[in-house]
Amino acid sequence: MERRQDGIGLCNLPYDTLEEETELLHLAYELYEKRADMNTAYLVTLNCVIDEIEKALGNGTLHLPLDPTPRVVLVIEDGMITGSYTSEPSVRVEVIELSKEYASSEERDAVYAELQSDPELSECDCRITVPGYEDEIESGEME
Repeated sequence: MERRQDGIGLCNLPYDTLEEETELLHLAYELYEKRADMNTAYLVTLNCVIDEIEKALGNGTLHLPLDPTPRVVLVIEDGMITGSYTSEPSVRVEVIELSKEYASSEERDAVYAELQSDPELSECDCRITVPGYEDEIESGEME
């Protein structure tokens, strides 16, 4: 904040949320550790680290947030979505249920074809967690 108040450097850090920018703080710590020298004052080294981060932000080699992958979590209970959460509020969650009971195989194929041809969408990894399932397998209850 002192650098910003005194107009030192590019002053392009997210000062309002800096304490929450854990990835950025981790990067700063790593840079500091690499540059730390017993013969150089702490504040001099710290200013060099901040200058380097500001330059990287300024020339586009570093982008915030450092972890740009938004997350969407859907909670499904007994086949019904009971909750949806996102790390990026601007994300719109769409759920398409392809029930064999209601949709024909042609309708299901058409949905996949439409999604695959949509230029705004790309296929992504999906992690599925079933709490309790692993416990049941270990105890031998599910076969």
